[in-house]
Amino acid sequence: MTVFNLSSVTPTAVVQLDEEQQEAVEAFSRTGRLVVEGVPGSGLTTVAQRALVVGIAAEAAKAEWPNLRPPVMVVGSRSRAMSVQQSTRALLDEANLSARPVVTPAALAFEVLRTWYVERADPLPAPVLITGAKFDAILADLITRVPSPWPAELTEEVRGSQRFRTESRSLIEAAAQARLSAAQIAHLGKETGRPEWVAVAEILQFVDVASAEIIRLQGLLPEGAADSRFESLSQIPDLAIESLGNRREGLQLIAPGAMVLAAFLLENWDDLAPLEGVNATVPRWSRIVIDGAQELSEAALEFTVAAAADSPLLITNSPHQSTSAYRGGEVKTSSALGERAGAQVIQLHGQHRLSGEIAELAADIIEKTGDNRRHLAFPQVAGESVENLEVHVFASALQEATWLSQRIRRAHLEDGVSYDQMAVIVRSRKSVETLFSQLRARGIPVQMPASSVLLSSHPVSNDLLRLLDGSISVPELLVSPLVGMDSMMVAKLKRTLAREWRIYPKYLEFGETTVSPQINDDVQADWERLHQALSQTTDLDEAVALLLSDTSLIEHYQQYCRGKQGLYSFAQLKPAARLLEVAKMARQQSPRLGLSSLWETAGKAEAWRDQAISGEEWADDYLDVVTALLRAADLWEQSNEGLNAAQFATEHLQQQIESTNLAHAGIRPPAVTILTAAASGGREWEYVFLANLCDGEWPNLVAQDHILGAGDLNAVVRWGKEYRSDPDSRRRNALNDELRMLTCAVSRARAQLIVTASSDEQNSPSLLLNALTPLEKKLKRNEDQNIEVDGVPPAFDIRGTTARLRRELLNPELGEAERVAYSALLAAIARSAKETKTESPFPREAEGAVADPKLWPEAYPLSTNAPLTPDGEEVYVSPSMVDTLKKCPLSWYTYTVASEPAKSAQEFGTFIHALAEKYPSLQAARVSSVEELASLMIKELDEAWDQIGEDRETVSGGVAWRQNVKKIELLAQYLSTTVNRVHTEYTVDARIGRAHIHGSVDRLEEHQDGAVNVTDLKTGNTVPSVKATLENSQLLAYQVALQQMGWTVSDARLVYTKGTKEASVRTQKPLINPTEGEQPPDLKHPRPLPDIQLLEGDSQSISLPVAQEYIAAAAEMMAGNSFASCGDDRCSVCSAHRYTNLNSESKGVIS
Repeated sequence: MTVFNLSSVTPTAVVQLDEEQQEAVEAFSRTGRLVVEGVPGSGLTTVAQRALVVGIAAEAAKAEWPNLRPPVMVVGSRSRAMSVQQSTRALLDEANLSARPVVTPAALAFEVLRTWYVERADPLPAPVLITGAKFDAILADLITRVPSPWPAELTEEVRGSQRFRTESRSLIEAAAQARLSAAQIAHLGKETGRPEWVAVAEILQFVDVASAEIIRLQGLLPEGAADSRFESLSQIPDLAIESLGNRREGLQLIAPGAMVLAAFLLENWDDLAPLEGVNATVPRWSRIVIDGAQELSEAALEFTVAAAADSPLLITNSPHQSTSAYRGGEVKTSSALGERAGAQVIQLHGQHRLSGEIAELAADIIEKTGDNRRHLAFPQVAGESVENLEVHVFASALQEATWLSQRIRRAHLEDGVSYDQMAVIVRSRKSVETLFSQLRARGIPVQMPASSVLLSSHPVSNDLLRLLDGSISVPELLVSPLVGMDSMMVAKLKRTLAREWRIYPKYLEFGETTVSPQINDDVQADWERLHQALSQTTDLDEAVALLLSDTSLIEHYQQYCRGKQGLYSFAQLKPAARLLEVAKMARQQSPRLGLSSLWETAGKAEAWRDQAISGEEWADDYLDVVTALLRAADLWEQSNEGLNAAQFATEHLQQQIESTNLAHAGIRPPAVTILTAAASGGREWEYVFLANLCDGEWPNLVAQDHILGAGDLNAVVRWGKEYRSDPDSRRRNALNDELRMLTCAVSRARAQLIVTASSDEQNSPSLLLNALTPLEKKLKRNEDQNIEVDGVPPAFDIRGTTARLRRELLNPELGEAERVAYSALLAAIARSAKETKTESPFPREAEGAVADPKLWPEAYPLSTNAPLTPDGEEVYVSPSMVDTLKKCPLSWYTYTVASEPAKSAQEFGTFIHALAEKYPSLQAARVSSVEELASLMIKELDEAWDQIGEDRETVSGGVAWRQNVKKIELLAQYLSTTVNRVHTEYTVDARIGRAHIHGSVDRLEEHQDGAVNVTDLKTGNTVPSVKATLENSQLLAYQVALQQMGWTVSDARLVYTKGTKEASVRTQKPLINPTEGEQPPDLKHPRPLPDIQLLEGDSQSISLPVAQEYIAAAAEMMAGNSFASCGDDRCSVCSAHRYTNLNSESKGVIS
C-alpha cells in the first residue's frame, strides 16, 4: 500500500552561518541599519532569516517593546513568501511569532491602511485591493466608455485586446509609483511626443483613488506642513469612480497606489491622526527585513523603508539576478539602497550553493551582463571542475517533454532525489502550463506555485459560476465534471429521444407520431407520458432540457429504457436535474450560501477527496479550485454587501486574467515544481531542469510595452524629458534583463543542472547555447558543426518497462535464463500493482497491473459469448440496415449499438426526405410546374439552412448551398412525374422466420391497377452500378415485406438526387414467384448469408424463396454473437474502424 506523509510541517534544519554571514548578522545587531549584497548562492536569505530573530529576546525587555508589532520579512512576491514562510516561522519563538512573518510589500501596506481606517472613533471599512482580474474588467469598461484622444493606429480592435489592457495597467501603475497625476502624464505625453500617454491620462483620473485620498488628506494639514512630493497631485480633478473611492464603503486600491498612500500616512500620521479621529498610534515593527530588494518596485521599496523609519532594517540585494527590470524597473545598486535607508553596506564574497560547471555558467552569464564590474564580482571557482551540467537538444518539443519525464524519473529512482527536490524552470507562464500538462500526462507528479487561478476558465469553477448566473445549457451541464457524462453519452441520449419520440427540427414537421411496435406493453404508459411532455418541442436540446426540468419525467424515461432492450437509462440525469433546481434558488442567495448549496448538491466532495488521497492529481486540482472559488465568494461578499450569487458569478465569468488565490491548497505528495524564472528567486533544488531554451522564448527580446511604453515613462521620470528611446540600447538592456533572469534560474541548482531545447520547424535552439561557453562546450555537433539532436530512449516507466518485458517474453528465440529473469520482473511489477490498487477511475499506481499475463489481451476472455437475441425470439430487421450488414457486419453492429450522432450530410438527407413527404407530387403541393415546386422547396431549404448547413458567406458553405439547391431541383423534377396516388413514409411490417421486418418506405407509388413502385430516395453522391442495384438488400427487404402484406410490386428503385438534368434512377426487378415443384427455403435454419447467391447465371431477377431465405439469414446474423469487419478500403473512413485490429491506434491492444 502506498502511504503519503500528509504532515504540513517539515522539520527545518538550522543552517550554520559562515564567517562572513555571521559578521553580517552581528553588524546588523550593532547598527540596526544594514544593506547586505551577495551573489547567487551566497546565503542572503539565510542571513535575512537569522537577522530577523537575532537579539530579539534582549530587545523585548525595552520599555517601548509592547507598542511594536512582531518582526516581518518582506519579499517581492506572494509565491516567494509562501516558499520561505515555513522555514522562517521555525526560527521565531511563540512570543514573537506573527501568523505570517513573511509578507509582500502590498500586504504590509494594507496592514497600515487597515489600522488607519478601522481604528478610529468612527470606524470605516478597511480598504481592499483591486485584484488584477477586477482591474482588468474596470479598464475594459473605461477604455470603451471614456472619450480619450487615442492615436489613429490604436484602433478600436487594438484597444479591445487583452494586451492593450495589460499595457494600460502597467502604465497606470508606473504613474502611481512615480506619484504622477493624470495632468502630469498628459503633459509628459505632449512634451515627448507620446499621444497615447495623453489618452491614458483620461483613464487614470477615474481610477487614481490613492491620489484623490492623498489630496483630501493634504488639505487637512496646516499650511506649510503638506508633503511637497505630493503637491503635483493637486492638479487632478476628483473624478475617481464613486464605487472605488467611497470611504464609507471601503476604498478600492491598486497595489502601487496602496503603497504610496500607506507611505504618505506613515510619514504624516502624527499630524493627521487627531484630525481624522484615528485612535491608533503609528504602526511600528520590532524589525523589518527586506529579502531580495532587486525584486521590489520603486513604490514597494519606498513604502517599506518608510515603514522601518524607526525600526531596525536589513536589506539584502543581489543585482545579478534582478527579475523586476523587465517590468520597467531598474537594477538597484547596494550603495544607492544604503544611502536611501541610511544604512551601512557590506558584501558577502563567497557562495555556497553552486559548484563545478554550474558555477562556471553563472560566472559566465554575469560576465556577459557586465554586472561583475558594476556590482560584486562572482567568486572564482577553485579546484577541479565538477561535471554537473547537461545540455540536450531534441527534434521536437514533444520529444523534449518525453525525455524530461524519463530523466526526472531516473533521477528519482536511480539517484534517490525526492520529487520535491527537483524543479523545471522556464521563461514564460505559457511554457509552465504546457510542460505541466505534458509531464503530468507522462506520470510525473508535478505542481505549480498556487498563487493565482482563472476561475472563469477552469471547468469546475466555470460550470459552478454558469449554474449561478443561468448561462449554462443542459447539454453543457451533462458533460460537466459535476455530472460526469461524456459527449458520446449525450449524443446517445439525444439519438434515443429523436428515434423513440421522433423529435426533429421544425422543418421536419410531418405526419403522426406513433409508438414503435418494439415497445413492451408494460412501459406503454411511460412512453405516452414522455410523448405528452416532449411533443412541445422539435429541438433535441430543448427536449433534453424538458426532460431534466421534472424528475418524474426522468423516472418515466428511465423505466421506459429499462423496459426496452438496448436503451441506456443514464443514472446521471437525476443529479443533473437536482443541480438545475438548486441553482434557481441559489442565484438569489448570498454568494457563499449559493455556492455551498450547489457544491453540496453536486455530491462530489467525498468521491474527489478519496481519489485525491489515492494519488489522482486531477481530483486535487478540482478540489483546490472549488476551495478557491468559495474563498473568492467569501471575500467578494464582504466587499459587495447586499449583492447576490448571480451577480458574483456574472462578474467572475467576465474575468480574463488570473487573480490571486488566497485559499489553502490540498496537501499533496512530493512533486516536481514547474515555474518561471521570475518566480524561482530565493528557492533552491537539488536538480534543476532549465527547459525550452529556444529563440524567441529565452531570450525574449520583444518589447513588453511596445504599445504604450510604460518602460519609457519610467525612463523619462528617471532621466528627464530629454530621454529618447534608442532601439539598440533597449535591445541590449532587454538582453541583460534576460541574462539576469537566466542567472536567477541557473543559480537555483545545488547538485545538477540540465538544460534542454528543441529544434524543429517551430523552434530553434537559443542563441544563448552558443554565446555562453559552458553551454556551448556541452553541445553535440556533426561533421558540419551543426547541432545534433538527441534521441529519446524507450519509455522509462512501469507501462514502458512492462511492454518491453512482454515483447521479449513473446519472442520464441529468447533464452531460458532471460525468460526466467524477465518473468520474475513481471511478477514483481504485477505484485506491486495489486498492493497499490486504488478505487480511482484513472489509477496511475495500478499501471503495473498489465504485467500480469492473465490480463494480457491474448488471455482476455470474451465479456460474453451469448447471442444478441436469444434463440427462438424475434429479430427486428430494419430494411435500411440489411445492406450495411451485408457489406460489413461490424459496421452494422457499431451503428446499431453505439448509435452515433448523425453527420451534417445525414441531416441534409433527413431534410430531403421530409420535403419529399411534405410535397409528394405537384397536386399535393398545389402547384402546376416543376419550377414552382422547386422554388417552394428551395424556400424551405433557405429557412432551414442555419440548422443544417455552413455559413453561405464562406467558400465551403457557398459550395454546399449550391450543391444542395441542385439536389432539390432534381428531386422536384422527379416528384413532378408522379400522377397517381403516393404513400409516403409507408410502414412495412412482416415476419419471415425469426425476422420481423419493420421500417418505412420513402414512397409507394401506386398504379391504377393497384401495383406499386417501391422508391427509396438517396442524397449521396455515389450512384451504384446496375448489377449492385439488382442485388440491393434494402429494396429486397421492402419487396419481401410488401409481398407478404399483400401488395403487388412492379419494381423497386433507388432515386439519387444527382445528375445534370434529371435524377439518377436505379431499378431492381420484381421478385419472381416460385416455380411449380420448387422446394420452399428452410427459414428456421437458413444458409449463412454469404453463401446465398441472389442472382444465378444471367438472371436479372431474384426468386421470392431466395429473397426470403436471404432475409432470414440476415436475421440470424443479427442475432449472433460475433461480427466481422469487411477489411476493405472503406475501413479508413468508417467509424467502426477504431474497434478493429486493422487500426494502427488499436492494433497494439487488440491483436
